[in-house]
Amino acid sequence: MAGHEADPNTHPWTIDVSGNGPFAMSRVRRWLRRALPPSADDVLEDVLVVADELLANAYEHTPGPREVRLTYLPTPCRVVVEVDDTSSALPTLHNPAPQDLRGHGMRLINDLSDAWGVHRDDSTPGKTIWSRISRNPSIG
Repeated sequence: MAGHEADPNTHPWTIDVSGNGPFAMSRVRRWLRRALPPSADDVLEDVLVVADELLANAYEHTPGPREVRLTYLPTPCRVVVEVDDTSSALPTLHNPAPQDLRGHGMRLINDLSDAWGVHRDDSTPGKTIWSRISRNPSIG
């Protein structure tokens, strides 16, 4: 897990989405629902929204995503979603007006995540955008 703390014994689950086009988004949603255990149900909807937005941004602003990774840490409940793409362009956090039809994706990711960021690996083209979503401590 690049750019955030990780249990060295925890390995992410991966799904290859290169060359699949935007229809891969529904495949990724099904994969996320199957991969996450019932103990992560209280963060599942946030994880799905964040993954959708990360993928949508990769399809819209890059040649497309290559891989999606998911890491689940049970105690405390934390889920990390990572999306690799082949573009060096960095995401931008905007403050769109409520009536604007576009520009809300990174704001949603920012609002639903504990943290998010970008990691570049000089050995491959592009970047990894990651988001960490945790259970709300007030919920338990």
